[in-house]
Amino acid sequence: MREAATIKFSGTLDPARFCEFLDHRARRLDLDTRLDGVGSEAVTVTVEGEPDLIDAFEMACSLGPANCLVREVERCAPALSRDAT
Repeated sequence: MREAATIKFSGTLDPARFCEFLDHRARRLDLDTRLDGVGSEAVTVTVEGEPDLIDAFEMACSLGPANCLVREVERCAPALSRDAT
């Protein structure tokens, strides 16, 4: 069953590198993503896929690439799946 969640990663970020990192992790976990906000202090992304893989994505991205320091992760209640009717 697919779910969707919006996750905000806050800290000291290099937006281009962090977004590349997010995209790479999402592809490896077979997740669909949509960037909702990108900045040097926060990146917000909506992720859709299997719930356990979304959890793995959140954990992996909280570690971030070497030049980014994620200080806080805020996960919103799951949004409706695009497959829901």
